[in-house]
Amino acid sequence: MRAKLRGANLQRANLVGANLSDANLVGANLRRAHLGDADLQGANLSDANLRRAHLRDAHLNGANLESANLESADLQGANLTGANLECTYLRGANLDSANLTGANLSKAHLRGANLESADLESADLTGANLTGANLESADLESADLTGANLTGANLERAYLISASLFGAKLQGAKLMSADLSGANLQGAKLSGASLSGVDLRTANLPRASLNGARIEDANLRGANVRDADLSGASLSGTMLVDLDLAPFCDADPPVKHDGPSTVDFRAIVRSLRSPHLKAFLQASGMPEVFVDYNVSCAESLDWSIIKRMLQSTFISYGGPDEPFARKLYQALHRNGVTTFFFAEHADPGRRINRLVRENVESYDRVLLLCSRASLARNGVLYEIEETLAREARDGGRRVRDPGRAGRLLTDRGGGAPEGHRARPPGSGVRRLPRRPGWGRGRVPGRPPQADRRPSAPRRRPSGAPGSSQPAEP
Repeated sequence: MRAKLRGANLQRANLVGANLSDANLVGANLRRAHLGDADLQGANLSDANLRRAHLRDAHLNGANLESANLESADLQGANLTGANLECTYLRGANLDSANLTGANLSKAHLRGANLESADLESADLTGANLTGANLESADLESADLTGANLTGANLERAYLISASLFGAKLQGAKLMSADLSGANLQGAKLSGASLSGVDLRTANLPRASLNGARIEDANLRGANVRDADLSGASLSGTMLVDLDLAPFCDADPPVKHDGPSTVDFRAIVRSLRSPHLKAFLQASGMPEVFVDYNVSCAESLDWSIIKRMLQSTFISYGGPDEPFARKLYQALHRNGVTTFFFAEHADPGRRINRLVRENVESYDRVLLLCSRASLARNGVLYEIEETLAREARDGGRRVRDPGRAGRLLTDRGGGAPEGHRARPPGSGVRRLPRRPGWGRGRVPGRPPQADRRPSAPRRRPSGAPGSSQPAEP
């Protein structure tokens, strides 16, 4: 039976371990109440006063806390999965290690809150105020932080893969060693932010403000920095691979080079239009003779060759199709295309689900080999699901060419393995062009990620171009 406690005065009440599931506590006064380990699943606590309440390890999954006052409340280890915290006042609250997966925190006030190691995967934090909040080591994978205020927040070692930070305010934020690979930071304000050691692989940063930011020992492989403001930013040990360097080259005032950075040939090719390219390359630590030679080589290339060099491919296949996939990989490699082939490039011990998700996001094209045998395998179905999710995030554009792989093999004299046809009915190759723009794009029913923390760098696929320093392994 649901407890009816609407507007009740329970100030300083001892409710430790109490069963209040589905209770009606709308507007109740629970100030300084002791609710540790209490069962409040599905309870309605909208407009309730929980200021300085003790809610450690409380069960609040699915609870409605809209517009509640939880200032300085202790929610350490609490379960708030799927809870509604829209417009909730959580200033100075302790949410250390709390589970907020899928919670609605839109327009919540979290100024100075402690969210260290909290799980906020797929949470809605649009328009939330997180000024000065502590989000160290928090899991924000696929979270929506559109328009959120994170000024001066601590996001050190936070996990923000595929998160949406569109238009977010991150001035002076600490993002050291954070994982922002595949994140959408379009129009974000990162002036003066600390980005040392941050992972920005394939991140989307068009029109982002990075003036005065410290981007040292960061990985920007494949990042989109079109029209970003990098004036006065500091670089040292930065991985500038497979991206357009023009915003760095043309920054005014120019970027500061506190140490050498790594630049590869793809980045040079993408940046030929910049009149300051040579000066930037020299300032990044590349000897002048190498600068002149690499730029001259890039300028002499035929456009068709340049276009081919700027495309990378992830081959998705099932075990029954490995012989065909290997022939495809060898043909692409012969043609100078950087290609990820699981049997050659997967790191032992890596979680397969995470590896698939990261590579589907980071490569220019995804080739899905969908034979009748492979389509019966859960792994292949998961890869298709992730690819379709990326396609949706990239605007829904679908480009199919079911005969391309077979023609490539037969044109090179490789032939298709026995049991495969170049154009098997009902199957084929889906080609997904790399385009800017990321959204939340969470796929319902995705296998759980037990280990979502950054792991060792992926081994570099064969066919990757050279660099002024040893490139990413």
